[in-house]
Amino acid sequence: MKKGSKNGKSMTIDRLGRMVADGFAKTATKAEVATIREEVTTIREEVTTLREEMVTKKELQTALTAFRSDIDFLFERHIGTFRRDYDELARRVKKIEEAVFRRK
Repeated sequence: MKKGSKNGKSMTIDRLGRMVADGFAKTATKAEVATIREEVTTIREEVTTLREEMVTKKELQTALTAFRSDIDFLFERHIGTFRRDYDELARRVKKIEEAVFRRK
């Protein structure tokens, strides 16, 4: 093997020129780099928007607490209606029972 060779091949000016040309061919152009920068900027803006729109745990807990309060209020209101109806029905049934059982 010759000194300065790789894999048994010696480095020539032509080979070095081809390697440099291949390297430049694989290198991104300014337009490609600009496109990538634009895409990264767009992604950053989207992430910022998502962060701004994201609900925090505390906000969610606050909303759920308010929602639960509303549900409790509605539940109590309907239970109150049910109790009134039940009490009224119980009073009527009691009067009917008294009338029926007195006749025996």
